[in-house]
Amino acid sequence: MKVGFIGFGNMARAIYEGLTKSGKFKKDDFLLAVKSENSKKRLEKEGFNVLPLEEVVKNSELLVVAVKPKDAESVLEKIALYLENQIVISVMAGIPLRKLEELLPKGAKVVRTMPNINVSVNKGVWGVSFGKKLENSERSKVKEFLSQTGLVLEIEEPLIDAITALAGSGPAFVAEIIDAFAEAGVKLGFPY
Repeated sequence: MKVGFIGFGNMARAIYEGLTKSGKFKKDDFLLAVKSENSKKRLEKEGFNVLPLEEVVKNSELLVVAVKPKDAESVLEKIALYLENQIVISVMAGIPLRKLEELLPKGAKVVRTMPNINVSVNKGVWGVSFGKKLENSERSKVKEFLSQTGLVLEIEEPLIDAITALAGSGPAFVAEIIDAFAEAGVKLGFPY
């Protein structure tokens, strides 16, 4: 199965890392489309298959859209030109299913998700809400795909923002607390 990433920032890379660590995916299974020429060159040096957006869309079964929310509308309008039967998995914060379905062709299969950074070590938590057009078998396929990187919780869409705050940001808050304890230990005389 070919998986396309539209955008390959920190979260997309974390998802990729978890998927490859699962043992079920190899670097060759992924196609990347990125905006910046510098990112393209850097990723190609790392051995990634970086293609124009239309090629990634046409040649992927699953599309993970991981661009900044401010770029969502323009990117989704470009994806719409080439979308056929692919499943679009959004990891864009704050972009509701309604908006995804509005910007993509009628009948598009869309999934709104929010993972946390722990997906990179296969211990993540995903909040997932499905658009109306996905069949049960397609929902199962998406859950199986995402579960390679952690726990998948199918939730009502209004809870996606809440899971973003809790599970998405939670690990960062815990890391801050741990760091504060480490710094306190250093001040008390322990080596960091």
